[in-house]
Amino acid sequence: QMNKNREALEFYERALAIRTSLLGENHRNTLTIVQNIANRLSELGRFQEARDRLQHVLNALVEQFGEGHPETFVTMQNTALAIDDCGDSAGARAMAERMVEQEMDCYGERHPVTIAGMNALGDILRVAREFDYARTYHEWTLHLSRTLWGEDHEITLNCQGHLGETLLAAHLWEEARE
Repeated sequence: QMNKNREALEFYERALAIRTSLLGENHRNTLTIVQNIANRLSELGRFQEARDRLQHVLNALVEQFGEGHPETFVTMQNTALAIDDCGDSAGARAMAERMVEQEMDCYGERHPVTIAGMNALGDILRVAREFDYARTYHEWTLHLSRTLWGEDHEITLNCQGHLGETLLAAHLWEEARE
Protein backbone atom coordinates (compact mmCIF):
# COMPACT_ATOMS: atom_id res chain seq x y z
CA GLN A 1 0.00 0.00 0.00
CA MET A 2 2.85 2.36 0.86
CA ASN A 3 4.38 1.96 -2.61
CA LYS A 4 1.04 2.60 -4.28
CA ASN A 5 0.65 5.81 -2.28
CA ARG A 6 4.14 6.90 -3.30
CA GLU A 7 3.38 6.17 -6.95
CA ALA A 8 0.08 8.02 -6.73
CA LEU A 9 1.85 10.96 -5.09
CA GLU A 10 4.36 11.14 -7.96
CA PHE A 11 1.51 11.00 -10.49
CA TYR A 12 -0.40 13.77 -8.70
CA GLU A 13 2.70 15.96 -8.43
CA ARG A 14 3.21 15.71 -12.22
CA ALA A 15 -0.48 16.45 -12.82
CA LEU A 16 -0.25 19.41 -10.42
CA ALA A 17 2.63 20.91 -12.37
CA ILE A 18 0.65 20.65 -15.61
CA ARG A 19 -2.60 22.00 -14.15
CA THR A 20 -0.81 24.87 -12.42
CA SER A 21 0.86 25.91 -15.67
CA LEU A 22 -2.41 25.69 -17.62
CA LEU A 23 -5.00 26.88 -15.10
CA GLY A 24 -3.11 28.65 -12.35
CA GLU A 25 -2.34 27.80 -8.74
CA ASN A 26 -5.78 28.54 -7.31
CA HIS A 27 -8.09 27.17 -10.01
CA ARG A 28 -10.67 24.74 -8.61
CA ASN A 29 -9.33 21.81 -10.70
CA THR A 30 -5.78 22.52 -9.56
CA LEU A 31 -6.92 22.66 -5.92
CA THR A 32 -8.59 19.26 -6.30
CA ILE A 33 -5.22 17.76 -7.18
CA VAL A 34 -3.62 19.48 -4.19
CA GLN A 35 -6.28 17.84 -1.99
CA ASN A 36 -5.47 14.45 -3.53
CA ILE A 37 -1.79 15.04 -2.80
CA ALA A 38 -2.65 15.90 0.80
CA ASN A 39 -4.58 12.63 1.13
CA ARG A 40 -1.61 10.61 -0.12
CA LEU A 41 0.79 12.51 2.16
CA SER A 42 -1.43 11.77 5.13
CA GLU A 43 -1.57 8.07 4.25
CA LEU A 44 2.23 8.12 4.09
CA GLY A 45 2.37 9.62 7.60
CA ARG A 46 3.58 12.99 6.34
CA PHE A 47 0.99 14.87 8.36
CA GLN A 48 2.56 18.33 8.45
CA GLU A 49 2.95 18.38 4.67
CA ALA A 50 -0.67 17.23 4.28
CA ARG A 51 -1.82 19.95 6.66
CA ASP A 52 0.13 22.62 4.78
CA ARG A 53 -1.34 21.54 1.43
CA LEU A 54 -4.88 21.50 2.81
CA GLN A 55 -4.40 24.87 4.45
CA HIS A 56 -3.34 26.27 1.06
CA VAL A 57 -6.50 24.85 -0.54
CA LEU A 58 -8.68 26.18 2.26
CA ASN A 59 -7.15 29.65 2.03
CA ALA A 60 -7.71 29.72 -1.73
CA LEU A 61 -11.33 28.58 -1.40
CA VAL A 62 -12.04 31.10 1.36
CA GLU A 63 -10.56 33.83 -0.83
CA GLN A 64 -12.73 32.75 -3.78
CA PHE A 65 -16.01 31.92 -2.02
CA GLY A 66 -15.84 33.08 1.60
CA GLU A 67 -15.49 30.99 4.75
CA GLY A 68 -19.19 30.20 5.13
CA HIS A 69 -19.64 28.92 1.58
CA PRO A 70 -20.48 25.25 0.94
CA GLU A 71 -17.40 24.88 -1.29
CA THR A 72 -15.19 25.34 1.77
CA PHE A 73 -16.85 22.92 4.20
CA VAL A 74 -15.30 19.60 3.11
CA THR A 75 -11.85 21.16 2.89
CA MET A 76 -12.35 22.81 6.26
CA GLN A 77 -13.25 19.42 7.74
CA ASN A 78 -10.22 17.73 6.17
CA THR A 79 -7.95 20.54 7.33
CA ALA A 80 -9.27 20.29 10.90
CA LEU A 81 -8.57 16.54 10.87
CA ALA A 82 -5.07 17.18 9.45
CA ILE A 83 -4.42 19.74 12.18
CA ASP A 84 -5.49 17.09 14.68
CA ASP A 85 -3.12 14.54 13.06
CA CYS A 86 -0.30 17.03 13.71
CA GLY A 87 -1.14 17.02 17.43
CA ASP A 88 -2.85 20.41 17.65
CA SER A 89 -6.14 19.34 19.23
CA ALA A 90 -7.08 22.86 20.28
CA GLY A 91 -6.56 24.27 16.78
CA ALA A 92 -8.43 21.35 15.22
CA ARG A 93 -11.32 21.75 17.64
CA ALA A 94 -11.59 25.50 17.03
CA MET A 95 -11.70 25.01 13.27
CA ALA A 96 -14.20 22.14 13.49
CA GLU A 97 -16.49 24.09 15.83
CA ARG A 98 -16.44 27.07 13.46
CA MET A 99 -17.13 24.75 10.54
CA VAL A 100 -20.14 23.11 12.24
CA GLU A 101 -21.58 26.53 13.10
CA GLN A 102 -21.27 27.62 9.48
CA GLU A 103 -22.74 24.35 8.19
CA MET A 104 -25.71 24.79 10.54
CA ASP A 105 -26.20 28.34 9.24
CA CYS A 106 -25.99 27.19 5.63
CA TYR A 107 -27.80 23.83 5.70
CA GLY A 108 -29.36 23.32 9.13
CA GLU A 109 -28.51 20.44 11.44
CA ARG A 110 -30.37 17.77 9.46
CA HIS A 111 -28.19 17.93 6.35
CA PRO A 112 -25.62 15.21 5.56
CA VAL A 113 -22.81 17.79 5.32
CA THR A 114 -23.61 19.13 8.79
CA ILE A 115 -23.87 15.62 10.21
CA ALA A 116 -20.46 14.74 8.72
CA GLY A 117 -19.04 17.93 10.24
CA MET A 118 -20.44 17.05 13.67
CA ASN A 119 -18.92 13.56 13.38
CA ALA A 120 -15.55 15.08 12.49
CA LEU A 121 -15.78 17.37 15.52
CA GLY A 122 -16.69 14.36 17.67
CA ASP A 123 -13.65 12.49 16.33
CA ILE A 124 -11.38 15.42 17.16
CA LEU A 125 -12.83 15.54 20.67
CA ARG A 126 -12.30 11.77 21.02
CA VAL A 127 -8.64 12.08 20.06
CA ALA A 128 -8.32 14.89 22.62
CA ARG A 129 -9.78 12.42 25.16
CA GLU A 130 -12.85 14.60 25.72
CA PHE A 131 -15.04 11.54 25.60
CA ASP A 132 -18.22 13.05 27.08
CA TYR A 133 -18.33 15.81 24.48
CA ALA A 134 -17.39 13.43 21.67
CA ARG A 135 -20.09 11.02 22.76
CA THR A 136 -22.68 13.80 22.79
CA TYR A 137 -21.92 14.74 19.18
CA HIS A 138 -21.90 11.13 18.00
CA GLU A 139 -25.11 10.23 19.82
CA TRP A 140 -26.82 13.28 18.33
CA THR A 141 -25.70 12.51 14.77
CA LEU A 142 -26.81 8.91 15.20
CA HIS A 143 -30.23 10.07 16.46
CA LEU A 144 -30.60 12.48 13.53
CA SER A 145 -29.55 9.84 11.02
CA ARG A 146 -31.94 7.23 12.38
CA THR A 147 -34.77 9.77 12.31
CA LEU A 148 -34.01 10.98 8.79
CA TRP A 149 -32.89 7.82 7.00
CA GLY A 150 -33.57 4.77 9.19
CA GLU A 151 -31.38 2.10 10.78
CA ASP A 152 -29.78 0.61 7.68
CA HIS A 153 -28.83 3.77 5.79
CA GLU A 154 -25.16 4.34 5.00
CA ILE A 155 -25.03 7.62 6.94
CA THR A 156 -26.67 6.01 9.98
CA LEU A 157 -24.20 3.13 9.93
CA ASN A 158 -21.33 5.59 9.61
CA CYS A 159 -22.61 7.56 12.63
CA GLN A 160 -22.96 4.32 14.57
CA GLY A 161 -19.33 3.51 13.79
CA HIS A 162 -18.16 6.92 15.04
CA LEU A 163 -20.07 6.44 18.30
CA GLY A 164 -18.68 2.92 18.69
CA GLU A 165 -15.11 4.17 18.27
CA THR A 166 -15.70 6.82 20.92
CA LEU A 167 -17.21 4.35 23.38
CA LEU A 168 -14.30 1.94 22.84
CA ALA A 169 -11.75 4.73 23.32
CA ALA A 170 -13.52 5.66 26.58
CA HIS A 171 -13.34 1.99 27.68
CA LEU A 172 -17.11 1.66 27.70
CA TRP A 173 -17.00 -1.88 26.31
CA GLU A 174 -20.54 -2.93 27.19
CA GLU A 175 -22.11 0.17 25.68
CA ALA A 176 -19.98 -0.15 22.56
CA ARG A 177 -21.34 -3.68 21.97
CA GLU A 178 -24.89 -2.37 21.98
